[in-house]
Amino acid sequence: MLVLGLVLIVLAAAATAFAFLASNVGHANVGLSAYGISLGVSPSTIFLAGAVSLLLLLAGIALIRSGAQRKARERRELKRLRKQQGPSASPPASSAPGSPGSASGSGGSGSRFGTGN
Repeated sequence: MLVLGLVLIVLAAAATAFAFLASNVGHANVGLSAYGISLGVSPSTIFLAGAVSLLLLLAGIALIRSGAQRKARERRELKRLRKQQGPSASPPASSAPGSPGSASGSGGSGSRFGTGN
């Protein structure tokens, strides 16, 4: 798998170099217009903008994936710890009766959000 990955990376680099070099041959500007704004850009600029967009998309996907993996790892660890703790353990302090965050606690107004209702 490692060798296949390296071969794909080399092929992608070669295709990128070919596309960039081939777009510089014509030197003609391409007219782009949107929302009343008109620009004249070279094909290589359009190619680079697409490449940057792809890199940003891949970075976003990688961040979402790593965050999801971290959260799943935390859930597995919490589940394992709760299973180890057993059923005789007391509930966490934040949900115990009488704590400031609970509805029956001595939080003052008797409302969870402190509205006094």
